Amino acid sequence: MILRLFSLTLTTLFLLMSTSHTSAQIAPRPADGTTPETDVPTEVIRVPEVIRFVEAVYPKAALEEGLEADVRLRIDIDATGKVTKTSVIEPVGYGFDEAATAAVLQMEFSPAQTTAGPVPVQIEYVYRFTIQTEPTPVEPPPEPAAAVVKLRGQLLELGTRAPIAGVTILVPAVGQSTLSGIDGRFELADLPPGDTTLVIPPTQYEQTEQVVTIPDDGAADITIRLKRDPFSEFRTVIEGQKQEAEPVKRKLFVQEIKKIPGVSGDALKAVQNLPGVARPPGAAGLLVVRGANPGDTAIRVDEAVLPQLYHFGGVYSVFNTDLLESIDFYPGGFSVKQGDATAGLVSVSLKEGRTDRWGGYFDINVFHAAGLASGPTWEDGSLTLAARRSYIDAIIPLVVPDDMNLSFTTAPVYYDYQAQLDQKLGPKDDLRIFVYGSDDQLRILLKEPSATNPAVRDRIENHSYFHTIQAQWEHVFSNELKLVSRLQFGVQLLSFYLGDTISFKLEPILRGGWREDFTWKVADFFTLDFGLDVGYEYATADITAPLQPREGESPPPLTTATLQSVNESATFGRRSIYVEGTVQPVDTLSLTSGVRVDWWGGIWKRWTIDPRASFRWTIADGTVLKGGLGVYHKRPQFGEVIEPFGNPELDAEESTQYALGIEQTILEGLSVGVEGFYKDLRNLVSSVQNRTENDPPLENGGEGRAYGAELLLRQRFGNWYWGWIAYTLSFAERKDPMSGGYRPFDFDQTHILTVVASFSLPWDLELGGRFRYVTGSPDTPVVSAVYDGDSGIYVPKYGEPNSARNDDFHQLDIRLDKTWVFQDWILTTYIEVQNVYNRANPEGYSYNYNYTEREVISGLPIIPGFGIKGEF
Repeated sequence: MILRLFSLTLTTLFLLMSTSHTSAQIAPRPADGTTPETDVPTEVIRVPEVIRFVEAVYPKAALEEGLEADVRLRIDIDATGKVTKTSVIEPVGYGFDEAATAAVLQMEFSPAQTTAGPVPVQIEYVYRFTIQTEPTPVEPPPEPAAAVVKLRGQLLELGTRAPIAGVTILVPAVGQSTLSGIDGRFELADLPPGDTTLVIPPTQYEQTEQVVTIPDDGAADITIRLKRDPFSEFRTVIEGQKQEAEPVKRKLFVQEIKKIPGVSGDALKAVQNLPGVARPPGAAGLLVVRGANPGDTAIRVDEAVLPQLYHFGGVYSVFNTDLLESIDFYPGGFSVKQGDATAGLVSVSLKEGRTDRWGGYFDINVFHAAGLASGPTWEDGSLTLAARRSYIDAIIPLVVPDDMNLSFTTAPVYYDYQAQLDQKLGPKDDLRIFVYGSDDQLRILLKEPSATNPAVRDRIENHSYFHTIQAQWEHVFSNELKLVSRLQFGVQLLSFYLGDTISFKLEPILRGGWREDFTWKVADFFTLDFGLDVGYEYATADITAPLQPREGESPPPLTTATLQSVNESATFGRRSIYVEGTVQPVDTLSLTSGVRVDWWGGIWKRWTIDPRASFRWTIADGTVLKGGLGVYHKRPQFGEVIEPFGNPELDAEESTQYALGIEQTILEGLSVGVEGFYKDLRNLVSSVQNRTENDPPLENGGEGRAYGAELLLRQRFGNWYWGWIAYTLSFAERKDPMSGGYRPFDFDQTHILTVVASFSLPWDLELGGRFRYVTGSPDTPVVSAVYDGDSGIYVPKYGEPNSARNDDFHQLDIRLDKTWVFQDWILTTYIEVQNVYNRANPEGYSYNYNYTEREVISGLPIIPGFGIKGEF
């Protein structure tokens, strides 16, 4: 609807501007000439207008034959309003095409404006050649009287009081119209006295009609509050970004996914519902992509490293959802701009704070209380503050049965905070400073030792935190060259204690980073991205524990294990450069290739080189073919290189990824995508077989593969519904030295089906549901047990690694939201029920003392929840 409205407005403008021989009309389109995919919408507040019109030379032969024509052109207008490129969409011949092109290349426009500033756009322009007879000269009309303003008004959003820009106000009775400015204000002149009706057509706001009384003398003042269309956040209005050629990129709209059942309004948890993402075991806060270990996927915030994604148990992510602009998820095949990951990439972009006025919200649910405030600072600046703190520690002691073999001295408690300053330093410079942190604590007292593992006794204690500051400066040298500089520094703690036997502590972990990212538009068809990426990590490790089992291995009872100790500091240093070129030989084809080189120093000295390439080809209207291949490396972790637990001579793990897919737009907003993938894994870290006393415990002896297909059927928006169906067929297999063949990875899940749907109901109600079906996780069975006289316990003997599976997982979650929109604030309440039919999903097994009997460990039962949120 909003595109049609802009087209109508622009058509009217250009018809009024036409000369006796020519006229034109335009409609905004994406700058890359393609149908926008899933990028974040940007609200246009001012469309391009002709500043200097150039009349074309009428072709002589056509004029003599009395021919007229309409020439449809596609015009690229840069952020300054200059016409940079034009092409004829439908040639008409007779010299009309050449004449129209020559004239348009000399014309000047005002730039398209969004709330973020001027943007380059591509429009369609109809240059009309008409022949008219010379009119009889007449006396020029007298100068018209100056217009008298009779109505001044302002458009505000109902509930939030935010000014609304770029919206049309119509006065049907007199045929007048105007647009609201960036502050939401508008004026109308020469209206007759008495009652008149104003009409605001539906855009991202619901249609509104209001009667206003125009006085005989003076002007009326009015404020009109518009109610937002609940689906408007998902509609693309204009797109000014270059076409990207990653083989698989899925962008999530934050407003859309906040109401997915089962994720408690947390946008980053919603990533777990996309194709390629496996279900983590139990309540673990892990992101498992295409069967890979969670640590193989990179998490970035404005291109900087995020130390931790989820709070303890995966209840919530460490980020306030309302700070996020968008989430880009790459299950594989991401650009050379990022490295140190062999699986996927989650890239989070922050949105700017409010500049119109101060506003925010409070949010209370069964897990935590949260608040956010955002508003202007000085000129062209904004400040956003957010924080939340859980109170699970106050609830769990009330619901834990007395006969359980544990008590909480510190129940799971978490808090996080964020502070963001955005400041425009000038027309070409933007600064962002972002400070954020998180803290998680858990302490459990065990009333009795474990029957199968008596060393598990006394207490289980876990504590982790991080605090980070990062700064970003963006400078635009010209329309062709842009630089983004980023600095990051942070401190982190990771600690775990099991009685007086096991202790694991990394403190402090100091992390720093520096990035320089250049984007250079060398030509209309060629863009070059290049940059520098420097990272530094320092950690002190104080560890007493047995050697840790590797992927697929089963640990022996702690009572029989040999403990190792280390107290050592170490550093990792990384210096990386990358270069990537994107060429668009024709509007429908985009080719990208690049290379990344990483040099590692400190305790682990190596260098790696990662070449990557991809393409995106619009083979027909609404049909896109895409693919890519590339090499990816990941360095070992601290615990894998610090002796005696690791081996400083390890190499980087490596993966070569291949992907090919197709996207098809079926109807407006409805699309389907299918991607096939194959990943070859080498140099996987594994335990040394038949190890002697002098051998290191780890080596690069493993290899693996992951392959399958992913399907996403997505309804991005509708009049009253949205949702998606995601299905993944995946095989993740590994082979270790002397194993004899491939076996499933720990996180291998063959079938993953997720169905998400949400429906807008009358009375501002929204009902949503999520159903998940997942193949059971691999399990290594216990086949027998032998009594150990020294320790006095039975020691299990295991079968082939991951040769069995738990039963399949399936679960239904529902959510009902109710919104009350008041004049100056909005109240939303919701009820959410997870595991509606109380499915006892198996997560593993517990055994008796001699391993002759076992019981299924079930996941969480039905969990009702509710919350209340007030926005102002």
